[in-house]
Amino acid sequence: MYKYYCHKCGETVDEVKIPRCPRCGGVYELSYRYESLTNIFKALNGSITHWKYYSFMPINYNNTKIITMGEGGTPLILSRLNSHLLFKCEYINPTGSFKDRASSLEVTLAQGKDEIVVATTGNMGSSLAAYAAFAGMKCRVFMPEDIYNNKHSAKVTHMEMCGAIIVPIKGDYTAAMLAAEHYYLEHPNSYLAGDYGVRIEGTKSVGFEICDQLGWEVPDYIVVPVGNGTLLRSIHKAFIDLNTFNIIDKLPKIIGVKSNDPEHTIATAIACPKPSLDHLVTTVAKQIITVTDDEIMIARRLLALQGMYVEPGGAAAYAGYKQLDLKGTVVILLTGHGLKSL
Repeated sequence: MYKYYCHKCGETVDEVKIPRCPRCGGVYELSYRYESLTNIFKALNGSITHWKYYSFMPINYNNTKIITMGEGGTPLILSRLNSHLLFKCEYINPTGSFKDRASSLEVTLAQGKDEIVVATTGNMGSSLAAYAAFAGMKCRVFMPEDIYNNKHSAKVTHMEMCGAIIVPIKGDYTAAMLAAEHYYLEHPNSYLAGDYGVRIEGTKSVGFEICDQLGWEVPDYIVVPVGNGTLLRSIHKAFIDLNTFNIIDKLPKIIGVKSNDPEHTIATAIACPKPSLDHLVTTVAKQIITVTDDEIMIARRLLALQGMYVEPGGAAAYAGYKQLDLKGTVVILLTGHGLKSL
């Protein structure tokens, strides 16, 4: 159905066990044939939902049972403080984060497998646990034990309530990812979800929606929080797709915002000390900046005073924006709901 290619070293292969390049460690992306141009334009006339953009996803949409809980179609809200600043409110998704977009695609593709396997620091595990439960599937989640041991974590509670099997792992997100991959290799009828090519394709709808909601006008800047880097790459790839089909004639400048201490940050949603997509992020982003936990928490409070309550990781992009002096239309990604951090 699709080929795998490494953005870092250029290797292309037809089949893989783990969707990560064995030569350089880069994440394999997907190369596949999109729907016809006629189908794409026909679909783009519809109302704004995640699956409106199925023509840009690696799936035979019309011959597949789609697993969806109504993800996507999140608001793009104009700031009351700045007429050129907009917030893409991804915390409105079914499980409270942007992760639901790709989870819908991954669980759809995983139908027929025994279980879904994933590594997480929180939101991705919550999302896949919920979507797997909705589809009547099992879900096994590998996560850093220091996050799991926080028994007050709403995300851990969410996973457990959805019936997920949680496997605590000593170490960080990368250690959890390697453990998930090892389990997957030993259980060939499982489906490996996570920060790989399929998730990038499923998350692209964030970028499509931003452009769609702006009347197919391209914002000057999009500011994105960065953990492993999947969201930033997905948005960039969405605009590349639109440009390829001449729906737009330019690309936005994408700014990534990281924690200055990803190993110990309060913003667990972006706690990724060794991001596997780092090469992609640094290649496609206009700029990468870092923020402190104090800056994140100040930004979180300022957002709440404007009516938008997000978790610390969800406020990181706004914290980064506050450091900059950006001219023109700016879109900021608010990625996770504040109730996740209670």
